[in-house]
Amino acid sequence: SNPDGLFISGVEIAATAFANLLENKPIRPLTLSGALGILFLLGFVMGIVFLLLSTQESIVLGIFVISIYTFCAYYLFKEAAVWLPMMVPFSQILFAFILAEIQKHHLEKRKSKQLEIQLTEIRKSLGSSYPNKTVEKILESKDEQGIYSPCLTTDVAGYTTLAELMDSRDLGQLINEYRDILKNPIRQHEGHIMDMIADSMLAIWIDDPENASLRTKACQASLDLAAAVERFNQSQSDSRLLLPTRIGLHFGEMSLRRGDGSYNVIGDVVNTANRIQGANKVLKTRILLSSEVVDGLDGFLTRSLGGFKLPGKKNPVRLLELMAYQQSASEEQLWLCEIFARTLNAYQLQRWAEASQGFYDILKVFPTDGPTQFFLSLCLQYKDEPPTGSWPTSIIDSK
Repeated sequence: SNPDGLFISGVEIAATAFANLLENKPIRPLTLSGALGILFLLGFVMGIVFLLLSTQESIVLGIFVISIYTFCAYYLFKEAAVWLPMMVPFSQILFAFILAEIQKHHLEKRKSKQLEIQLTEIRKSLGSSYPNKTVEKILESKDEQGIYSPCLTTDVAGYTTLAELMDSRDLGQLINEYRDILKNPIRQHEGHIMDMIADSMLAIWIDDPENASLRTKACQASLDLAAAVERFNQSQSDSRLLLPTRIGLHFGEMSLRRGDGSYNVIGDVVNTANRIQGANKVLKTRILLSSEVVDGLDGFLTRSLGGFKLPGKKNPVRLLELMAYQQSASEEQLWLCEIFARTLNAYQLQRWAEASQGFYDILKVFPTDGPTQFFLSLCLQYKDEPPTGSWPTSIIDSK
């Protein structure tokens, strides 16, 4: 109160009340239906929206809604003398945000638990030796991590035609037996099968990227896998049930990701490995790999095929055929690699007559050798029409 005895706040209240009577503008509370509508919108609707948004987005939206609501409350009070509730709506927004965060945390834990259960079943089915703790150690708290790894992909030649000829139940049994054949070499050489769809498989090896044994194990698995498939095909009494398998192998950086109920890998290395696998169809080979896989490795007999521009790739990839373990290579295979290297060099130097004769000599001993047939046809073509473009890179158009 003031020294003159007047209570200023009381006078202001009295004056306001008199002004409201004089202007016939009493303060009106919001109607019951309006109050319930606000409670519904700010409680239920905001709770649903918070569930759909991230925590950061929910905080920004909550602040924005509170700001807009405060402005509307002030404007209605000033212009129309309508009194909107304040504390209860604000409390509702905060309460809805807290409940939404608790629910999202609960859903994330349940999803993580389901993921672990699904991964256990997937690895049991695929035969992968990938322990969960290894993945978690690599990923830590992230959903994606870059890794260096060999990447192996396989595909069955003529599978679509075979699927049309066979009953679905018989086909399923055949593919299950075939998959068992694929699992063992990968598991034996400490590989991890990441995906198996129909007749295709994708496997990787994870460890220190400087560890050359990773690439060695991938090459060993490729040779053993091809041998296992060969034995499997020889055991089939019906020639229509043969499953000739093409194998592609590449090495480099890819992304290991957590999500969609499993772990998976993506990146250019995976795509390139698949394209390398597809090049077997054109070159009529079993196992093709990139130079990145075998650089610095010993113990394997390989045949260099030169640079290739693969479908969808801008940069050429230097391909090699993985033929055998060095110690078990036959005299014929050693001769083939030696004569083919000399003949391919003549081809790349555009000495067409020398190259053609060399390829003809190879076909006398290996009449079905795919790379020789491929380069001989190009040699005969370029003899009359000199090549253009980025020589001596070969182009494969079909996947």
